[in-house]
Amino acid sequence: MTKYFTITAILSIAAILAHSAPPAAITMRAGWTGAANEFDFNTANYLVDQENTRLAALDPPGTPLLKSTDAELKASTTTILEASWQRAWVSYGISAINAGYVSGAPSKSNDEVRRLYRDATDTGRAAAIAALEANQAP
Repeated sequence: MTKYFTITAILSIAAILAHSAPPAAITMRAGWTGAANEFDFNTANYLVDQENTRLAALDPPGTPLLKSTDAELKASTTTILEASWQRAWVSYGISAINAGYVSGAPSKSNDEVRRLYRDATDTGRAAAIAALEANQAP
């Protein structure tokens, strides 16, 4: 499937790649403190089940997250929350670019955009594109 992005989206990718690699210089970390109750366990199981359904639908399928023990459930839930928070952070970064808080995106030439994209890590490119896809209007 071919994906097309607007010039704004392409410039947003360039701006993300130009200002940090990976897209954010900080990494969001989830924490789990205190004793989990039934609500917490049910919510954690739901999150892991939803993520495992998503992973199973990939081509090729992703490795399912574990949840047989409390420690596995905690680790899997933490992984999901950290990824979610990191995506949100990158999304906020894109909003900051579009609102003019991060300068430089509009001044990038096509050659600069190509160079930034080419020189970025696969992870940086994938994160920038995924953040843009998540924020594009249908």
